Amino acid sequence: MASKAAWKLGQGSLPPRPIMIDIDHPVKTLRYEVKEVLDRYSYKANLFVNTGVLDPTCQDIRPGFRNEKFMSWDHISELLESGWHIGA
Repeated sequence: MASKAAWKLGQGSLPPRPIMIDIDHPVKTLRYEVKEVLDRYSYKANLFVNTGVLDPTCQDIRPGFRNEKFMSWDHISELLESGWHIGA
């Protein structure tokens, strides 16, 4: 169980100076650059995903905004499986 979750349940402790990393945009550099840096120091992050940019049927996204810089659902699943927290 992640240390914050265990701590909230009274089943663990936090480090002396805990840090929380929140990220708001699912760009590919998170998967292929940021994740590797955070892994090097044993950190995980919280990624909040605007699902509209990943849904090809969404009409509310401005033209040209949806492009190859965004992660796929597979990329996001890889982050989840590695211990990141995903929210929307």
